[in-house]
Amino acid sequence: MKSTELLLITAMLTDVGIATHTSIVRDVTTVTSRFEHEGLSFLTITLPTFAKDFERSLEQGRITSNEFRSFSKLRSSRLIPRFLSGIVSNVFDRDGVLRTDASVESIDGVRQICLAYNKLKQECTNERQAQAIRSFRKCEDDLRSFRPKSWTYGRSFDLIVRMCFGELFSKLECKLLRGDLTPKHGPGAVMERIHSNDKYRRKVWSDRLERYFPADTHLFCNAEDLLSATGKRELSYSKGNSDAVRVIFVPKTQKSPRVIAIEPLYNQYTQQSLLKEIVEVIEADPHVGRSIFFTNSEHNGRLARQSSIDRRYATLDLSEASDRVHAGLAYNLFRHSPELARAIFSCRTKYASLPDGSKIPLIKFASMGSALCFPVEAMVFFTMCVLGVLEARKLTVTRKNVRLTLPHISVFGDDLVVPSDTVSHVIRIIESAGLKVNLRKTFVLGNFRESCGVDAYKGYNVTPIYIRTMFPRSMKDAKKFVSALASANLLYKKGYWHTARQMRSLLEAISGPLPHVGDNSPLLGHTSLMGSTTIERWNKTLHRFETRGYQAKVAKTDDKLESYDRLLKFFLTRVNNPLDEVSSVQQDLNPSEQDGFNRSTVRSSLYLKRRWNTPV
Repeated sequence: MKSTELLLITAMLTDVGIATHTSIVRDVTTVTSRFEHEGLSFLTITLPTFAKDFERSLEQGRITSNEFRSFSKLRSSRLIPRFLSGIVSNVFDRDGVLRTDASVESIDGVRQICLAYNKLKQECTNERQAQAIRSFRKCEDDLRSFRPKSWTYGRSFDLIVRMCFGELFSKLECKLLRGDLTPKHGPGAVMERIHSNDKYRRKVWSDRLERYFPADTHLFCNAEDLLSATGKRELSYSKGNSDAVRVIFVPKTQKSPRVIAIEPLYNQYTQQSLLKEIVEVIEADPHVGRSIFFTNSEHNGRLARQSSIDRRYATLDLSEASDRVHAGLAYNLFRHSPELARAIFSCRTKYASLPDGSKIPLIKFASMGSALCFPVEAMVFFTMCVLGVLEARKLTVTRKNVRLTLPHISVFGDDLVVPSDTVSHVIRIIESAGLKVNLRKTFVLGNFRESCGVDAYKGYNVTPIYIRTMFPRSMKDAKKFVSALASANLLYKKGYWHTARQMRSLLEAISGPLPHVGDNSPLLGHTSLMGSTTIERWNKTLHRFETRGYQAKVAKTDDKLESYDRLLKFFLTRVNNPLDEVSSVQQDLNPSEQDGFNRSTVRSSLYLKRRWNTPV
């Protein structure tokens, strides 16, 4: 019996063959044979490599002998790979040159087939995890060779920072010194391995935080709470200079895991207060706010799609972006607001505890997992992009020139969009600071662009639909079931009807018949391009049509907050400022809001429950 993955990739080949009017018989044979010999890695590693070579060929305008090395070539061409040759030939001619009438359907088809399992969340082998540890260490070693004080572009970097962020950081520094920042607990894991309401009960603080985030005003809701905890000796201090993030590897792809550095509770708690203010003050700025985005990536996506037509802008991607921002470079970003700089670095963790048990000092500012990692790296990359554009245009660093440059730069984390004619300068400046540009995912010359989840060719969206989890085996695999059904519906909307039908039949073999529902229905089911929905009854009480189906639920457990801990959570989650009038405590809370004080979500506890609800 064929595996589910092989059935789906075969159905996907059928859909692409129909869309491109190409025979896929030989391709199905190749996929079947190689999947049997190589296993799942053929879909998760080998085929994504094929897609990267294909994208590189689109960028270069031709196929070179360096591409598609894992696949045999056609005898008549020696450049066109035998696998998917019929579809690839709709894009490149026999000499490997990009055709002027390249088929967009074929480009989309190649990428869909090869990237469908690119983001499958699977545990990597022990060898690949060991390689990830070595890469983490190597990254730190590489950063030691970079000296921010003697950096060639240090003075220009400093000038641009002052022009773009000087006033914004001054406002933020004033709020910090007035004590107007409100901390909060983040949704993620912390080093102490506690979660939900336990975070409000834990009374541990760091001596490094006391100057800018004193425990009496940040950890306690009022003076009586502080005196009570002190009397009971519930408050304890750790030596912040010896704190270490807990580095873990979570599933990303089979090729390599994602590196996450889990912060201590108190550092994460205070980082969140700075994150909120930095994001608000920058996105509200009429100048910088048009170029740096923290909460909305749509601008990058629009630019990528438009530039796939006019090639005006290039899209850049960085490798190990979070792990390669030097702490000294991050400090230079804030050094003209010294109190703010010290506050930010007081909640930065200085060491990392690796999975192999070793502990190393951190040269980087922070890894993914720190609340400040994303905004700080974005501001550093933005400043380098501005500097690169100015250098490419032979403009001096003046406020007027910087302002003229800002509308032509868009930064969302490590996804960068800059004018195409400035790319070489931007790359040189970025790499001079110990960072690495991923040239295989950087697009400048051709008509293909990729940024923030939008892949486009000549204005057409060629973004693949990803299958992110292994197929569920029973209804107990709730997360996998929800993910697979979502992928099936997206494939259906994209026109991959054979694949969608195959996925739906496999899912219904587990769940039984599923209803047709609208996009906004809380029920799980199939979507329809015609907008049809399944209706089984009329609810006389709620005056609505309903159907019976599965609904995703999250399990909760009793986790009641009492006394001052409950009041602290109220202040931090219900009002903007913990110092607001106490009378605000008297406002009524609806049951769902009360639930957050009495119950906590059980981690990884999604389950499916059949119930009546509206299908629209």
